[in-house]
Amino acid sequence: MHSAPVFTHPFEDGYELGYPKGKAASKFKAKLPSDDEVQGMAADAAANDSTMHDEKWQRGWAEGYMDGFREVSTHKK
Repeated sequence: MHSAPVFTHPFEDGYELGYPKGKAASKFKAKLPSDDEVQGMAADAAANDSTMHDEKWQRGWAEGYMDGFREVSTHKK
């Protein structure tokens, strides 16, 4: 019996892609984007392949984006 492969790390994969996007979009002392704005960006990022970029992937992307954005805006590493 053949079964389809299971995509087991959607949150982590989304986070890894969202983090550098957030760093690139931020500036020192920049105002954090709203949750709705970030969720919209995550949905846009997932639109290219909705079969692999599910809700968990989008949550990971959004969290990674915010962490990257926050790191630059607060100048913390």
